Amino acid sequence: MIKKFNSVFFVIIIFFACADSLSAQMRSEYFDAFYGGGIGYTPGIFIMPEIELPVSAESPDFSGPRYAHGVQGWGTITKKWRIGASVIASINEQNFDVAGSDTIVYTRFSMSASYLFAEYVFGLSKKTQLAFNLGVGVSNLSIRYLKNPNDRNWDDLFVDPGLGTHLTVKGAATALPMVSWIWQFMHRGGLRINAGAAVTSVPQSSWKIDDFYSVSNASNGVNQLLVAPAFQMYVYFGL
Repeated sequence: MIKKFNSVFFVIIIFFACADSLSAQMRSEYFDAFYGGGIGYTPGIFIMPEIELPVSAESPDFSGPRYAHGVQGWGTITKKWRIGASVIASINEQNFDVAGSDTIVYTRFSMSASYLFAEYVFGLSKKTQLAFNLGVGVSNLSIRYLKNPNDRNWDDLFVDPGLGTHLTVKGAATALPMVSWIWQFMHRGGLRINAGAAVTSVPQSSWKIDDFYSVSNASNGVNQLLVAPAFQMYVYFGL
């Protein structure tokens, strides 16, 4: 899947670079900045930290690299300052058999975030820029835990539904400091690489069951600060 994505990604870059070269004869070099805005689809990798979950031999582990995708857009205020907004989302699923029983456990972790950001841009050359930006917003977390026999009888589905828990966190405060390297391969389009981290504060009181029911002693009474290093690389188009 990753190889296929990379192939498509580089084909897109080559296509627009060739298309832009047709008009390059009418200008000697690219502009180091333009007024307007830009938008792009933002695939990336977030390295999730360990999340405090109920202690059990069957507790899932959602830490490690996680693929995420979203959309980012921005507009210029001045030649050096931009403001924008972004949304990202990630889903991770796991399932495994419980040793010594005919039971399977299915878990699903999903995370989404939406935030506003401001950035300051340094022109390194006519084609490259360096940007420092800070985003602030909110994140939603969801953890589904289902435990059922491998084989269920249709007539017993509503009588013995099995074990299921849906933990949620809504509106957790999130900050996203980022550094970006930007290469304009055409006048209003280019390649953007972001590196930084998503920092999310998760108070123990914010954990709910099905978005409604409170949980006593959630995350063992600990307020968590989740720091997830992030890397994004994508093509943007100017408006």
